[in-house]
Parts: sequence; C-alpha cells; structure tokens
Amino acid sequence: TDAQVFDQQAGMEFAMLNLWASLCGINLAHDTAYVGSGLIGCLKSLVYNDEIVGYVRHILCRGVVVNRETQAVEVMERVGPGGHFMMDEHTLHHFRNELWRPILANNDRYEIWKKKGGKTVGEKAEERVKEILKKHEPRPLSPEVLNELENIRTL
Repeated sequence: TDAQVFDQQAGMEFAMLNLWASLCGINLAHDTAYVGSGLIGCLKSLVYNDEIVGYVRHILCRGVVVNRETQAVEVMERVGPGGHFMMDEHTLHHFRNELWRPILANNDRYEIWKKKGGKTVGEKAEERVKEILKKHEPRPLSPEVLNELENIRTL
C-alpha cells in the first residue's frame, strides 16, 4: 500500500490488491502487507492481510456447490412460503459452513461490540501479533537444509 501507516487507506488497498490478485488467478502473493510503498514492514498488516486473504478465498476459491443437497428443493417445499427456514434441520446443518467468521473484523451490533471492549481492527491485529510472537516456536531446519545453506554461503 502507499499508505504510510496501518490505517483505513491501507485496509482498503490491501483488500483491493488481494481481491484483484485472486480474480486474476494467482496462487502466491508476496509483499502483500508492506506499507509506505513497500518500504515499511508492519506485523499488524500481516495478520490483517491474512484475514483479508481468508475472506477472499471464502468468496472466490471455494466455489459454489450446486447439487440436490445444496439446492434444497425438498426443504423449500416442506417449509413453504411464509415458513421459518432458520430452525429447519437442513439449514442448521449447512448454514455455518456458508458464513465467513473473521478474527479481527467485527460482526456484532454496536452495544455488544462496546461491551466486549470496543476494540478496533488495529487493536485486535496488534493483540494477534503479540499472541503469535508469544506462542510461535520455530521448527529447526533439517541437517540437509543447513548443509545446503552452508554450500550456498561458501560459493
């Protein structure tokens, strides 16, 4: 992003860049979380972009399954016009798979969001970074990889 800090401009540009990249069919995106025109690294941007990529993948990459089960014609006939689908067993079984559940973004009403602390996406991203850094345990490189790196270093 050309934004100089992790802000609304950065969020908009991250979302659009990830969406356009996915629409173009890429399967690897690098440098997606830099700010300041690629000159500034930002860990909050990394976790935020991870969420954006998850959302884009949910929408574009999983596809729409159309079959007898997902069309649910029998359910529509059984429940009928004016009926209540939300408590139908078919809906209960399928609808959670259709929702995208963010970690950073908020889907609560204002009162609930405020009761939970009213944290912004930036604040949540910062907490997520701290959590990852605290818990992450890097796997050691295998002897083969270490040997290959040493060979490259001594070229």
